[in-house]
Amino acid sequence: MQSDDFPNGFDRNPLLIMMLLAAHDEREHAQKCYEEKLNKVEKHRNQILKEKERNMITAHYERARKVRQVLERRKQLRKMIEEYRKELYEAREQSIQRAMERVSCRLSEEQKRLASERRQKQMQVEENTKEPAPMNPPDIESAHTDLPIDVSPPTTEEIRMAIRQIKSKKAAEPDNIPAEALKSDIE
Repeated sequence: MQSDDFPNGFDRNPLLIMMLLAAHDEREHAQKCYEEKLNKVEKHRNQILKEKERNMITAHYERARKVRQVLERRKQLRKMIEEYRKELYEAREQSIQRAMERVSCRLSEEQKRLASERRQKQMQVEENTKEPAPMNPPDIESAHTDLPIDVSPPTTEEIRMAIRQIKSKKAAEPDNIPAEALKSDIE
């Protein structure tokens, strides 16, 4: 330090100079400590951030791995279901084929039986037709033609009455039983 650096009267007082130098050194030391602490904090912060990033990345990869596992399990399950369905359909197909074979055997037996019955009936018909017709035909009376049914077209009054009965739900059913009789509880 030169005498120009100090104000008047300070350049000759060694105690003051030592105090000023000590204060200056303390400031520099405090500044260095402060910067070191800041650097440590920054390093620690960066380290924590890196760990968090690493943890986040590993968590992301872990989630992705689990998702892949789930998807793989689903694929395997679908394959198993498809194989089971194929086996089931094959088993059903085989049972249906066996049943069809049994049915076709039964059908052929039934066809043979029906054919033999048809031949027997044809023979019976031939035998019956070979016989001569009876000389005296049976005496069958003709049915009465006088039926108690009115066949004339309905009058307008009859039509009106029928419409009223239908609207009031009292019209007779097709077998001439009134709807009220069907609805009533006879005990």
